[in-house]
Amino acid sequence: MPDLSNAVVQFTYSDEQRNREEFLRHQFLERFPASGMSGLTLEQYSLGLEPKENSFYWIEFKTKELGSIAGGIAFKFVIFFDRDGGQFRFASKYKSKEDEFASVRSGILELLRLAADGKFAECENVPPYDTMGTLPSANASAIRCLSDRCW
Repeated sequence: MPDLSNAVVQFTYSDEQRNREEFLRHQFLERFPASGMSGLTLEQYSLGLEPKENSFYWIEFKTKELGSIAGGIAFKFVIFFDRDGGQFRFASKYKSKEDEFASVRSGILELLRLAADGKFAECENVPPYDTMGTLPSANASAIRCLSDRCW
C-alpha cells in the first residue's frame, strides 16, 4: 500500500491548473453570481430543462475540475425536471414543486451564508440537502463555485 505521506510530498498542483480552475469559477460566477441566488427561479436551477445552461447543469457538467458531482441519481438536486415523464419530480413531503423549490433556494442561501462565515463543516447539515446521501459533495462543489471565501 502506498505511503500517504510520500504521496502528499510528491503531489503537485501547477499554476496553470490553478489558473484554469480560477477562470472556470469566474465564468460560473459571471453567469450565476451569489448575489443573485435569492432571485433564483426553478427553471434556472433545474436539470432536465432546455437550454442546458442552468446553474446546476454547470455545477454537474461544466465545472468538473472544481469538484465533480456527476453520476448518481437526479434526486441529489432535490427537485428536477423528468424529461421522460414531462414533469418536475421532488420529495413527497412537499405539496408542490413551488414548496419544494422554496426549501431548495433557502438551503442554497444558507450554504452561501455559512461559506461567507467560513463555516464549511456545517454545510452538510443544511436542509433540504442534509437528508440526501450525495449532497455533501454537491454542497462543497456549489459553495466552491459560488463563494469568494473558499479560495
